[in-house]
Amino acid sequence: MIKTGEPVEITLKVFENGGPQHLNHVELVLGNEHVFDSYVWRQVPTADIEWSQTFDGIESVDIIDSENLITDVSVDAEVDGTFTIIKFQFTPIEIFDTSHIMVKMWDQNRSYWLNNFYDALEINTNPFTESSTEEEILSTESEIHQMTSEELDETTVHEDEHESHETHTEDLHCSDGYTAILDNRFASTYCTLDNFATALIESGMATAI
Repeated sequence: MIKTGEPVEITLKVFENGGPQHLNHVELVLGNEHVFDSYVWRQVPTADIEWSQTFDGIESVDIIDSENLITDVSVDAEVDGTFTIIKFQFTPIEIFDTSHIMVKMWDQNRSYWLNNFYDALEINTNPFTESSTEEEILSTESEIHQMTSEELDETTVHEDEHESHETHTEDLHCSDGYTAILDNRFASTYCTLDNFATALIESGMATAI
């Protein structure tokens, strides 16, 4: 299990029968999952990290991450004998489904390989790395408790605070473009991007709050 805000490193050891210099492209696809929506298979948000090298050894890295799911992305490649060791580094900033990881590879002749890894990674919220949305929620709860303490006696305040912790999901306020959900996989509530929330809800992995 990995957590949001914590760096992740995935290392691949690739053999190319023509030699490491013939390896052209290695692509790491995080979260290659689909949901069945209105009789159509629809892909949920994913993040791609692509490493490429030209025949003369010039390397490049491309990132496809339209939903801003990861940050601090880098790729290091080194040759070890007949193998190419490729290290993909990234930091997840959103919870998204990474149970399916796909690796695409091809050489200078466009010979193609595809590997699928299932039950690969699980991302959970890091309780020590609070997003701005979470800070917003904590601030709102603090204001509610402060107002209650001014209006009620001490015994009622304690009862109200206890109830507030049990029903804090009702007070969850999200910024524009975000939706509050109850993630059925982790029994946790949080705000996430509207389209990602829709995908999770329609796939039965979350419930709208």
